[in-house]
Order: sequence, then structure tokens, then C-alpha cells
Amino acid sequence: NPIGAISKGDLKRMLLWGSKHFKYDVLDEISGAPPTAELRPMADGDANGKEHTQTDEDDMGMPYEELGHFGRLRKIARC
Repeated sequence: NPIGAISKGDLKRMLLWGSKHFKYDVLDEISGAPPTAELRPMADGDANGKEHTQTDEDDMGMPYEELGHFGRLRKIARC
């Protein structure tokens, strides 16, 4: 996974920076999409017709922002 080792908070900030700096609006749209492994079938939903029924944050039971705090603490404590 090419982005698996990158903090999701850092990735989101990079996408927002690229959207603003390079004027690629699609990067802003991507940064706002809920993270999902896309392992479950799609369900009827929004104007595009389908939406994901699974999100990473629901599966983990915590948002990536909170998980990022644990990641930083792990680096500091070298666990």
C-alpha cells in the first residue's frame, strides 16, 4: 500500500495543500471522502447512486485523528 505508512492526518493535509497550491479541486474532494477499505458491498445512497457501508473509523472504533495521537506517542516512546 503506497500510502499505508503515511499518517492519515498528514495525508489529508498534503491533499488540501495540493488542492490549494496546484488548484486541483479533486484533491479537496478526495480529502473529504470517508476512509474505507471498500470490502463490503455498496448500498443505495447519495446522488451518485451508491455509497460505502463500511468506514475505517467505524471499524476501528476511533477516528484517524485520535489514532494519530497514539502513533505520535509510539514514535516518542519508541514502542
